[in-house]
Amino acid sequence: MLPHTHYLSLSMPNNIRPKVKTVKAKSALVLFVKYPKKGRVKTRLALETDDDFATEIYACFIKDSLSRFQNIKGDLIPFISEKNKISLFQKKFDFTKKCYDQSSGHLGIRMKHAMKVMFNDKYDHVVIIGSDCPDLPVSYINNAFSRLLKNDVVIGPATDGGYYLIGSSNPKTLNILFTNIDWSTDKVLLQTIDRINSEGFSYYLLNEWCDIDALENLKFCYKNAGKRKFSHSHTIHYLKNNQKFKSYK
Repeated sequence: MLPHTHYLSLSMPNNIRPKVKTVKAKSALVLFVKYPKKGRVKTRLALETDDDFATEIYACFIKDSLSRFQNIKGDLIPFISEKNKISLFQKKFDFTKKCYDQSSGHLGIRMKHAMKVMFNDKYDHVVIIGSDCPDLPVSYINNAFSRLLKNDVVIGPATDGGYYLIGSSNPKTLNILFTNIDWSTDKVLLQTIDRINSEGFSYYLLNEWCDIDALENLKFCYKNAGKRKFSHSHTIHYLKNNQKFKSYK
């Protein structure tokens, strides 16, 4: 985790170049998601619990993400990691709107592809989040879209040195956002910011948030559900009624 004081130095807009929008911007929230198959999702959490628990709680994350993020100021568009799972995903989660397959390759390649697809579909603002932060406030996402009115890029810093959200209003940023980054390390955020600065693009940092990757993250989410207006979620309902969760140390 990066020191909190370090984020304070990054939390102000940088290289802001005002943009003029003559019409209302068309915004897309891309949700990166895996089909909840046993042994293939939340593998770190599964090591601390078990495969069944990890798969079931991840399905709850998806349900909460699909329901909460329908209320954003834009279109919610899932991108599914496994090929040929779109119809199964739509049926399992009763999601009738459009979904896409993720491309193959590492995370950077897949995010770049998703943004390019959305820009090609005439979206002005594209924001990507994962399905590991179902308790993320909708206000964070709406703020991201608002910040893209005056910035090329918006980033939501995660507590592990990466980010939980990234968005762009400028297709020219795609080549620098997702290449030459050490993915799945604590260098991701700073490397991304360095590349943005080196090319002269503007960016804005949102408030920090934490993905739910491990048991301690899940317990923190459970403990703070009331403060985060997440008490009536599928995730919390599942945890309240699961004896396994109560036994995990």
